[in-house]
Amino acid sequence: MSLAKFADMKVGIDNIDNLNNLSKFAIKHNVILGVLVEINTSMFRWVLDLPTLL
Repeated sequence: MSLAKFADMKVGIDNIDNLNNLSKFAIKHNVILGVLVEINTSMFRWVLDLPTLL
């Protein structure tokens, strides 16, 4: 996580559990991670869809 203290880090997530784990780790190490979320727009390129996020 030391790189995240000096760079504008962004991560793509495809799983809510991964998001929660990254969040806990970032809080513990006092860093900010940007999160890129692609909503399923019926093209099925990504695992998450709007009902999953809500």
